Amino acid sequence: MAAHPTPAAPAAGDPARREPWSNPEGTGWVDLAQVGDRDFVVLAPLTYTARDGRTTTVPVGSRTDLASVPWPGWSLVGPFGRQTRAAVVHDHGRRVVRATGHSRREKLTERRALDDLFREALLDSRVPWLRAHVMWAGVTLASYWEFARVRFVLLVLQLVAGLVWWGYVAVGMSGPWWLRVLATLVPVVLAGVWGRTLAGAVALAQVVLVVALPVLAVNFVAALVLFVAGWVAQRFVDPEVDVPVRPTVLGGV
Repeated sequence: MAAHPTPAAPAAGDPARREPWSNPEGTGWVDLAQVGDRDFVVLAPLTYTARDGRTTTVPVGSRTDLASVPWPGWSLVGPFGRQTRAAVVHDHGRRVVRATGHSRREKLTERRALDDLFREALLDSRVPWLRAHVMWAGVTLASYWEFARVRFVLLVLQLVAGLVWWGYVAVGMSGPWWLRVLATLVPVVLAGVWGRTLAGAVALAQVVLVVALPVLAVNFVAALVLFVAGWVAQRFVDPEVDVPVRPTVLGGV
């Protein structure tokens, strides 16, 4: 299968900005072949040139699962689209980081730099600003899950505490309206304890969780109903058909 996203346009207001994406054909597209339920392989080298001039080339044969979005979140961020090329570069970079003999601390630093490159590549692919930063926050948290598990747990606990706090502010807090407004800012302000580079990802994840959680919950319930209906239909209507009853792709982080 060949995927041909629209090549990104030069950044507005920067006449010297070159085309960030390139391949041997000069189109800036990425050519992929499906090699499994959820995996693809790169058929032609793909090069991304960052704004500081650094280049990253994804070689032929590199494997990718595109944007690793859990299936309940597909209504918010799809696994492919304008983000495809950036996801291919990020998947390749993740393997490069894992293959180094560096310490976990060094690998985390390298992954954070890769995550920032991913955000830049998303924006250069004309992914909307908010969606690009939501995806960046997701891969940033995933980097901590892989290389700094304790800090990841602390991050998650802070996100959960923020949700509980906002629930209290919404339904249980008394006082003047301005006090409630100030109270809603507490979780975002507390994100600053993680430092300048991580605070933005934590604050954004906190806000997105509040806004997106109801949507994700509805999607999950709908998918669960369809799953049960499919299981019943296959078991009692056409039991001879040996087809797995599950989401088309079980996306991971």
